[in-house]
Amino acid sequence: KSASRSFYETFQVASEDTLDRPLFELGNGQWDIPELRRMLVEVLPLETTVADFEMEHEFEQIGRKSMRLNARRLIQAADQTPLILLAVEDITHRKQAAADIQEQHERLSVLSEAATALLFANDPEAMLHGLLAKLGPPLGVDAYVNFMVDPGGDALRLVSSDGLSAETARTIER
Repeated sequence: KSASRSFYETFQVASEDTLDRPLFELGNGQWDIPELRRMLVEVLPLETTVADFEMEHEFEQIGRKSMRLNARRLIQAADQTPLILLAVEDITHRKQAAADIQEQHERLSVLSEAATALLFANDPEAMLHGLLAKLGPPLGVDAYVNFMVDPGGDALRLVSSDGLSAETARTIER
């Protein structure tokens, strides 16, 4: 039947395109979302309440949105059309912020583990091995080879390696 000004602004729809139109027809059918349809079709006949139903949808004009929905059947006289009060909360930014915080937490955890590996290593080889063990998986690195220039400056000398055989590492040595 109608929507709030916040709905019009958030989902970039005009009131004249929304008033007295079924929800599933709004925005050229963009609101005909299977998850939403199932939720609402269960609400009306069963007179149930739906709380904190989360879903994501890609809209043509505004892109991907994460939404929290709450729905309740409105009590009407027997001869009136049943109505649903549907509250739609755009939680896109909140979910993105939570994902960003989680990613930062994971990075700090890896950094802490790498710092611990460096602090407790007794020699350079142990440091490199410890760093590879901690930093390798998040970075997608599964091997390292450590070469030094020999004293004459004309060749590389294999100092250490991990994640590949010494024989393979030596084939790179020149």
